[in-house]
Amino acid sequence: PLLLLLVDNQLATPHLRYVVAIAVSVGLLVLAAHPQMAYFILGISVVYVIMRLWDSANQEEPTHIVRWWVRRLMPFCVALIWGVGISAVQVLPVLQLSRESPREEMGVKEANRFYLEPKHLFTLISPHHWGHPATSDFRGRGNAWEPAIFIGWLPLVFIGSLLPSVRRRRVVAFWFLVAVLSIWLAFGMHAGLFTLAFYYLPGLARFHDPARFLYLTTLAFAFLAGIGAKRFVLRADTKRCTLLALGVAVPLIIYSPEWNPTVAAKQLDYVPPLSRPKVFTEGRVYIPHYLTLWRRFVNYNDYGRNDARTVHALINTLIPNIGMRYDKEMVYGYEPVPIAAPLVLEGLMTLELDRGEPNGSRLMSILNGTTLVQAQEEDVYHARLKPLATYGGMNAYANRDSLPLAWLVRS
Repeated sequence: PLLLLLVDNQLATPHLRYVVAIAVSVGLLVLAAHPQMAYFILGISVVYVIMRLWDSANQEEPTHIVRWWVRRLMPFCVALIWGVGISAVQVLPVLQLSRESPREEMGVKEANRFYLEPKHLFTLISPHHWGHPATSDFRGRGNAWEPAIFIGWLPLVFIGSLLPSVRRRRVVAFWFLVAVLSIWLAFGMHAGLFTLAFYYLPGLARFHDPARFLYLTTLAFAFLAGIGAKRFVLRADTKRCTLLALGVAVPLIIYSPEWNPTVAAKQLDYVPPLSRPKVFTEGRVYIPHYLTLWRRFVNYNDYGRNDARTVHALINTLIPNIGMRYDKEMVYGYEPVPIAAPLVLEGLMTLELDRGEPNGSRLMSILNGTTLVQAQEEDVYHARLKPLATYGGMNAYANRDSLPLAWLVRS
């Protein structure tokens, strides 16, 4: 919304300060480190600029149409390049590493992980129609938050009130079109449009989860609801406006907190015994079967308990990336977009350790892994791994193989 507001200001009263503000906004958007959301926001902003300029061109009817378009687009191109330049310190390394990511070979079936299903549309009216992880009764496919689309009931009324004006108002038609297309894309490969976009829309093949297109749906709904509510506000007194605000806010206040489960702040002061200096030496911690521990505490259907005992048990596992809070580097941390080569090495290392092969500890030391942590019920049989300690249901083992951190080689 901020980026679109700045675009509107620049179109209404062109000025250098808006160009600078757009550039800073683009830079911060990219530096937020969620490239998929940046892709969506920048994409819809570009389309919005073209729509607004097209509307202006039809009204002004300039004599030199090409020169008019170049003059109007130039500030936005400068702001975009400037914004990317601000974020270049992050963008350039990411572009380099993206070539080494397994997502380079991701197909449409792998990308079609979390998607909207027709039954999810019921949540527009009843957000708990299919249960919720907060109440441990979610019974849908995938997770509950990706296809979440509830915006309250009163905004739907305002959106519906705009249907007769779709043909008369270009901005209303634009946001209705965004809402329809984004919902269509959110249905994934089963509705067809996402498959076409995956193969022909530049950059989209790097991202998965079609349900995230619902971000654009929510944005479109917000604009449409605002346009619809404005007509009511202009004719209403203060009391009715207050009731309107409450009617919009109350449902969101009731249903929003459960999406972000929290724990008492003092529970996070807990320090797991295995992270203390007397247990760990220098080097990195390796947890070969962290996914097993992850599934024990975290799953899509149930948020689980938030009492101190459960939180401390989770912290004791040191599953990625909990160790970072205690200055413990991990051999392999949680990474949504992993690099292919370390991923292959980590898989080979886990296989060798499970077999008890001597190469397991050597591979571990190549990655500077000096300590292995495993659940107490999972035995470790390896001559080069020395038992260190047992705390909180977890065992720690010292890696006796210590390879040098660097070698001298012939060039």
